[in-house]
Amino acid sequence: MVDLGDIGVDDIGSDAGWRAGSDGGARQTSDHAHVDDILRGLELNARQASEAGDVVAQLRGAIGADRYRSSQLTLALRAASRLPFDADLAAAAIGPRIAPEAARAVIDALEHLHDILTDDQRTALDRLTSRS
Repeated sequence: MVDLGDIGVDDIGSDAGWRAGSDGGARQTSDHAHVDDILRGLELNARQASEAGDVVAQLRGAIGADRYRSSQLTLALRAASRLPFDADLAAAAIGPRIAPEAARAVIDALEHLHDILTDDQRTALDRLTSRS
């Protein structure tokens, strides 16, 4: 299994989602940590981890840091676990407030995530996102 490290750090081009810990080090907020835990639970290989990080970054960027909530991202990730890929669920998770072109790009990215996962990883993703 690859260590995903800080997959959420640069997702949206700022330090949003991070706060200083009591020891002065950066700590992830619960939204980023929750999504990272889900991705770690999939036991992705290095290529999959890189591509999954890109999908999450694209989704967070489209939703916007000011509106981003873990539940939206978790629901969108659940769409990638469905067989066949559930574009309607992905669109509902993204919400209506983003431009249609951006929404289509994010849905395509989520479908790409769906395509690169193995059947076992999709099953794990469904289980991990259902608990949220």
